[in-house]
This record gives sequence, C-alpha cells and structure tokens, in this order.
Amino acid sequence: MKQKDNLQYRRFRLEADDFLTYLAGLGISILTWLLVFGWNFDLIIPGHDGLTLDLPYLSELARSKGGWNSILYRSSWLGGMKLYSVTGLSWVLSFLIRLGFTPYTAMNSFIFFIQSIYAYLGIKSVSSLLTLWKGRPVSLPWHFKVPLIWVFAFAPVIGWRFCYGHSTVAMASQFFVSLLAGLISAMAGT
Repeated sequence: MKQKDNLQYRRFRLEADDFLTYLAGLGISILTWLLVFGWNFDLIIPGHDGLTLDLPYLSELARSKGGWNSILYRSSWLGGMKLYSVTGLSWVLSFLIRLGFTPYTAMNSFIFFIQSIYAYLGIKSVSSLLTLWKGRPVSLPWHFKVPLIWVFAFAPVIGWRFCYGHSTVAMASQFFVSLLAGLISAMAGT
C-alpha cells in the first residue's frame, strides 16, 4: 500500500511540475512580448494574413456571438467566398470569442497559447531525453527551464509564421511536435 501511495505522489508531482511549466511558459511569453518587444495590449501581434483574413473573420464571428453559421459564406468577400471552408476555425479562437474576448485579444491570446504549448512540449522533450540518457528520472531546475522557454516559445520557425499571420499553421504543426514529445516521454516513462 505504501508503494502505491508513493507512486501516486510521484505522478502528482510530475503532473504538477508539468502544469507549472506550462504556466511559466505562458507568463514568460507574455512578459517577453511586453518587456522585450515593446508590445502593449492595444497592438495586435499577427501581421499580413492575420490582419487581412483572420481579423475581419473574427470580427464577424464576434458580431454573431461565436455562432459559426454566420461565417459559412460571405457574398461581400472577393465576389463570394466560402469563408469557413477556406480559413477554417480554431477551437481556441472560437472558445475565446464565445467567452467575449475582442478579436484583437483573441488573436493575441491565441499566439500566447501556441507559444506556451511549444515551450511546454520542448521542455518535456528535453527532460525526457535526459531521463533516457541518464537512466533515472530527471527534473530540470528552473534556471534551465526559463532559457528553454525562450528558445522553444520564440523559435524562429514559429515566430516567422506569427509575423505573417499564419498562427493556425503554427498550431497545426504542434500535432507533430506533440507526437514526438509524447513518444520520447513514453520511452522515458515520464
């Protein structure tokens, strides 16, 4: 019985550490945008396609209180466009709009969400690889996690996508990153 309690405690500690790592990634991403890049809450992070496609799309979604039926087809766009079929709708953006977020706030929050997930998955992969390499469970100290959060959350490959307003592409690529992180974690038993 004692061994089972010890195992449950270890699992709880691992899950709590994972959750704190995610929250740290979220907080550090927002603080980095504020303090390093000079961003403020009146500015929108995505550019190009984010401004020309996503922002009007989300504005229409917000006007309909999150009802995606209103964005299926727009006769006023490009001579008639099946908007939903072309651009799709992320569940995160839909959820944020339904919560009452403005389109600006929803788009920026979506970026923070993506960055924090990338940071979490990257750190999880690093700690799992270290566990495999050393042959015992390894928990990264915070003075290693913070720089790794910056490396993974602000990786040029996803930053480039954000600048061009392709945040859904960055979100979709997380599928492959999640598979890799899950595989490594399963191999390490973490």
